[in-house]
Amino acid sequence: MSKMARASFSRLMYYRNCPLAYKFKYIDKIVPLERPVQKDKKGNIKPHANERGSMIHQAMDDYINQRRPDLIPELLNIKDSIEEAKQLKIDDPERVVTEQKWYFDPDWNMIEWDDPDSHPPEYHALIIIDLIIFDENFTSARIIDLKSGKRAYNEQKHAKQLQFYSVGAIYKYPMLERLSTELWYCDLELIHPKKLTKFQANNFRQFWDDSMDEMAMDTEFKPRACRHSCKFCEYGPEEHSNQWLNKTGDCSVGVL
Repeated sequence: MSKMARASFSRLMYYRNCPLAYKFKYIDKIVPLERPVQKDKKGNIKPHANERGSMIHQAMDDYINQRRPDLIPELLNIKDSIEEAKQLKIDDPERVVTEQKWYFDPDWNMIEWDDPDSHPPEYHALIIIDLIIFDENFTSARIIDLKSGKRAYNEQKHAKQLQFYSVGAIYKYPMLERLSTELWYCDLELIHPKKLTKFQANNFRQFWDDSMDEMAMDTEFKPRACRHSCKFCEYGPEEHSNQWLNKTGDCSVGVL
């Protein structure tokens, strides 16, 4: 590999959807137009889905770390699981890890970086962890990702995300022998676990290394137009009717 990919899961998925859109967003850094205001049935302004998700994640992190006294309504469906994590954080703080960014080089060695508001100049992979819970011996861990969106149409992508995270976990914590990856869908009262051995997690590494290499080495960035991706892409033909965002008009091959 001739250069580091600077890849997170979201960047990899953005590239997979459309390399040209990836170029616009992450290389050319074209800023999308301002999002339209969203309103509920009563006419009240609603936060954008991304803003809502960030708020919910922050609220869970604050509650587990005792920075806020109660859970917000959006987290009540998974209250028991969050309460369990909070109590363990009180009783045995080292066994509960929340909201961390892990940076890796191409050999999956950790890159230490002290500035939480920026990325290091060069890195191969970035993994952002919501919650990890270790067993008493620190040989097994639950890797938990909180989801505030719909399960439908997204569960396969979410499972891939946890594959990516499991690779990072076994290199961040080499003493791990077993993993459990869990998706906490806070809107659906659903927790979806999958158990892995260290060997199984390591088998995912080649797939993700190949994906990152492909993204890092691309020089053509050919568009990959499809109806669903183009509908929600920031860079399609400029218009103001899309409920999620406004399009910049930078792409001439969008499928509406």
